[in-house]
Amino acid sequence: MQRILIKHLGNERGVTLLELIVTSLIMTMIIGTVVIFNVVWARSWSKGAFLSEAQNSVSLCMDRIMRDIRPATGVINVTATEITVKVNNYDTNIEEEIRFYRDSSTNELKKAVTPDGSGTTTTTVVGTAIEALSFSYDSTDREVTCVIDSVDKNGLDFTLSGSVRMRNAH
Repeated sequence: MQRILIKHLGNERGVTLLELIVTSLIMTMIIGTVVIFNVVWARSWSKGAFLSEAQNSVSLCMDRIMRDIRPATGVINVTATEITVKVNNYDTNIEEEIRFYRDSSTNELKKAVTPDGSGTTTTTVVGTAIEALSFSYDSTDREVTCVIDSVDKNGLDFTLSGSVRMRNAH
């Protein structure tokens, strides 16, 4: 039996030290490449997930602003950083003043609603991480344009803008 094995295997009784070192080096390079690829992929995925979350948040803010401004009956006040519109609340049949502005101390987009004649204002946070907010109003077309600048958790900034024509403005 031993003669048959020697005949098939030749005179080799194992691997040399040089073969073992070369094989180890090649395996180390392959494993290192896989690990580096996974680390880079995980970082990229994480950045993408944070950016997507932030963009969705700002998009919801913009949708909220546009939804509340569209049925407005008029613009009471518009500056570069805030807007106040008059809206008829169809549920209560009371006119309300709705004000959108950025709270610079918290970088939050806020909405303040004041029903006509009540004197009480209800303020809610519409969005967070808002770096800048600007409004413009074209009285000829009754169109409001809003621009929101935001920064995600990784420091990537982006801008979203939208325009809406007020349906009920006189």
